[in-house]
Amino acid sequence: IKWNLLYSPVVGTLGNPDFVSAMLGVCAIATLWMGLIDKKAILRITAGLLIALELLVIRRTNSMQGILIVGFGFSALAIAFLWSKKRRMGQLALGIGLVCSSPVLLGLLNKGPFAEHLYRGSIQSRIDYWHAAISMFQAHPLLGIGLDRLGESYWQYAPQIQIVANQGTDNAHNVFLQLLATGGLVVLIPYVTLIGVIFFTAIKAIVSVSEKFRFELIALLVIWSSFLLISTISIDTLGVAVWFWISGGALYSLSSRRLKEPEAVAKKRSKVGPQTRRGMGNRPSYLSPTVSSALVLIVFFLVFPAWRSSLAIQDLQRNRSGLDQSKYISKTLEISNMWPKNPQTLIATSDLALRTGDTVTAKRLAIEATKRDPRSYNARLLAGIAFEKELNYGGAIPFRAALFRLNPWGVDNMMQLLKDYVAVRDLEKARTVSVRVSQVRPNSDVAREAALLAKG
Repeated sequence: IKWNLLYSPVVGTLGNPDFVSAMLGVCAIATLWMGLIDKKAILRITAGLLIALELLVIRRTNSMQGILIVGFGFSALAIAFLWSKKRRMGQLALGIGLVCSSPVLLGLLNKGPFAEHLYRGSIQSRIDYWHAAISMFQAHPLLGIGLDRLGESYWQYAPQIQIVANQGTDNAHNVFLQLLATGGLVVLIPYVTLIGVIFFTAIKAIVSVSEKFRFELIALLVIWSSFLLISTISIDTLGVAVWFWISGGALYSLSSRRLKEPEAVAKKRSKVGPQTRRGMGNRPSYLSPTVSSALVLIVFFLVFPAWRSSLAIQDLQRNRSGLDQSKYISKTLEISNMWPKNPQTLIATSDLALRTGDTVTAKRLAIEATKRDPRSYNARLLAGIAFEKELNYGGAIPFRAALFRLNPWGVDNMMQLLKDYVAVRDLEKARTVSVRVSQVRPNSDVAREAALLAKG
């Protein structure tokens, strides 16, 4: 099969070797759980072979995420399993695990004897992303900078080292910081509350139930916690996020069910004394499924226009129908009218028009996108490019200047703005931009080029 793998050494369906590695790590934990509890020899042997295969593929991904997840999950399951057999063995395993994990954690931070093998440059990049996300939250604590706006706002809050390296990102690579930066406390507090409900319900059930059911709860908690651990160093990719909530739902459901069993109820009553109030018994409640169904329908109607226009844009990008230029432009306008109030649709269709050389359509759609979304970086960029392709440098300058305000470190945009000023013979502003380029990239070829251009 002629796969086109640009940066991944394995074929996967998650789009990134880190996600493949992490997901396989969680799968290996689930496989070990099956191997520990199943009594049939053939299934235990199969589980062992499957774990070996999972570890082999994790190794081939060249990603540390799966290895770390396996280390965390296998250690937690081993400690729980030994504890269930004999408490002293579990305590000893816990102590060994804590001692062995210390040099691993130091290695990830580029310290200690394992630093050479564990440290990755991407870790420092993530730390820089986290600093930028925290700065965004500090500037907009309640509502954040806006959902999905981290990429457009990154350069205003990025650490200096990232700015110099011109290394941007559109995600904080930490789900909690991503929500905090883009949605503020209004979004993060309900998210953390929901996670807290799942966690404390699971802990309560683990403490209350008998040894017979305790290990299955611990195993589910370890699997769910592994996804939670992934979310602290990765983006909220769909493949991982879906299984995080599925495993969380399974954990909460099983914990709640175990807490209602006679043994757990009796143990609870022995601690708090006799109960005087009666509950509602086992009568089923239709409120939860009714509300959930209503929310699903609402989401469907909200998402359907975006999904429909997105599919049409992807199809036109590939031009599977082999349309000529006039029909291509006609199809572009048709797509833009599917959801004319959505700035992302306008931006995508403006880009499509620009690729075919229809600067008039591209310019109109991009300008409309800037009206719909005054903070959009990409809409202004497309409008500026469209004007420049028409050699209307004066028309491009307001958009380039707005980009300069949004990203005061973007050398590429500054150079194009400088050229536009030179083209309209506004040499005073061209020199101002040239000075800024030399401040951002001192003693560089681009700074020298900017100085020559500013002289006219």
